[in-house]
Amino acid sequence: MDKTNKDNKFAEDLLATVRKTVLVTNMSLATALEKPFIATYENDEGILMMALKPNNTSIIVACGHESNTVIKCDFIIAGEGVGERRSIFKCKTKDEADDVWEILTDKLEDWSAGGIETIELE
Repeated sequence: MDKTNKDNKFAEDLLATVRKTVLVTNMSLATALEKPFIATYENDEGILMMALKPNNTSIIVACGHESNTVIKCDFIIAGEGVGERRSIFKCKTKDEADDVWEILTDKLEDWSAGGIETIELE
């Protein structure tokens, strides 16, 4: 898999919208509740799943329904800023992208519950 992004405008646009709207709100909610949770946003174009922990960290995975690209972003709020690390997985086929989506979203649940420290694609 190369990690370029040429065909996944939906996921890029959705990530931008999430960063501007619900990311900080959901991270603050996880902190206030002192509980991790997972939020999913989906429409006709694609899906985004967000796992949040009460320590001001979040991991987001997004993919367009017809895209071969899956994007994973790690966010942390510290001090006055928000940090982001992005991984872009450009797959050869939609089936391969679906497999990457499944692996990453399964790990989101483990990460959110504290079972694993990071989410990496082996």
